[in-house]
Order: sequence, then structure tokens, then C-alpha cells
Amino acid sequence: MERDPYTPPAAVDIETEETRAETRPLATLGQRFFASLLDGLIPLGLVLLFIFGLRVPLLSEALESKDYISEMITSAALYILFLALNFYLIHTRSQTIGKLALGIQVSTVSGKSPSTTIQVGIRYAFFIFCDAIPVIGSVLSLVNILFIFGAKRKCLHDYLAGTIVVQTTPEQGTES
Repeated sequence: MERDPYTPPAAVDIETEETRAETRPLATLGQRFFASLLDGLIPLGLVLLFIFGLRVPLLSEALESKDYISEMITSAALYILFLALNFYLIHTRSQTIGKLALGIQVSTVSGKSPSTTIQVGIRYAFFIFCDAIPVIGSVLSLVNILFIFGAKRKCLHDYLAGTIVVQTTPEQGTES
């Protein structure tokens, strides 16, 4: 029997549990949620800690005189410090502070560490800039997050960057 030349090729799912070279279990929805929550709360906590508790000694006089510019500069400096630490962790470990705390990390499907450019550019910066677009940015962010409820537990940014999020140490008795 001859093959019909007009028959479309069979679809091949590039990433299945059988073909995925990364053997560590995927991160759970809870791990990903709480890592993201932690990554969002840390900078907020730093700013609130500064505003309500810590006062940088060098700026104490300016702050007592209600120099809000100094407060904004210090808050920005703390946020930049947070971003620098996260960038370092992303570059060296493929983790943010939240992912490090929850024992998960970003990986390619082949089990390698994705490039820093892909992680920062596609996984984070692209969607941060999209958030600045009124209405469309919010809808895109929602769609990005809703993708995680699929069978592969990947957000839209994971599909675009070709990444998955895996556990750094498999949990005992947990099935993926």
C-alpha cells in the first residue's frame, strides 16, 4: 500500500514526559504560586521596612524634614539591590529569591540552564513591559498565568522561552 502524498504529517508533541530529557519533577502549582508571591512581596517589604522602620543614618536629617525625594531615592536603591540579587541568582542558578526559597528552578526541556538573556528578556522583561500597556497588558498577563493550568504546568512565558520549572530536590512521595 502506497502512502498518500496529500496526507498531512502526524503531529509530534516535542515535549512529553517520555521525550523530556529533564528528569526532575515539575514544580507544583503551589510552589510556583508561592515563589512568585514571595518575589513580589520582598521588594514591597523592603520599601515598607524603610518607610516605617529603618532610616538610613546618612539620610536621617533629610527624612526628618520630610524630604520625600530622599525616601524615593532610597526606596529605588533598595529595589535595584533586590533586582541585582535576583539577576545574579538567575544568571548563576536559574532561580529568583522566591524560587530558591521554594526549591524550584528554571530549566530547558533538555535539562540545561537557559541563558540569562532568555530568562530575563522573555520570561520577565517582556511581560513587565506588556503590563504597562493599558487593558491589553492586563489581559496578556492573565492569559500568561492561566496557561499554567494546562497539562504541562507551563505559563505562556515558559512556552515562549522554551523553559520549564522543575524541583531542585524531588519531594518524597510526590508524583508529577
